[in-house]
Formats: sequence, structure tokens, C-alpha cells
Amino acid sequence: MPLPASPHRTELHLRRIEMRGYRRDDGFYEIDGRVTDTKTHDLTTPSGTQVAATREIVRLRWPAHYRDERER
Repeated sequence: MPLPASPHRTELHLRRIEMRGYRRDDGFYEIDGRVTDTKTHDLTTPSGTQVAATREIVRLRWPAHYRDERER
């Protein structure tokens, strides 16, 4: 359940996690994931170099996991 809206908070960071499960023809199960991080502001280094613009993906990961159907 989400928290109620509050006028006293400012969103700074958003992390999205997406997981997909598959059963493969070779008897294995495969779980693919995607994790993305974004910021609500430009991300810069201390020297002022821009690393990422607002809402641009800061970090992207693709975890994967494989299991044999006999492994329960």
C-alpha cells in the first residue's frame, strides 16, 4: 500500500525492478530481471561534470538465474 501524498517530501530517486520467468524446452527454468535507477534531478560529479540528465537511467542491471526442473 503506497504512503499517502505529503506536501513535505520530494522524490529524489526511483528504482524499478522487473522480473520475468520462463520454462525452457530443455527442462530448465529461466528468470530474467531488469533493475533501473533514475534520479529526479541532473546527476553531476563534484567537479560539475554531468553524469546523467533528469530521469535518464543512472544504473541498469540484467540479473539472470537458471534452474533445472528437478531442483525443487
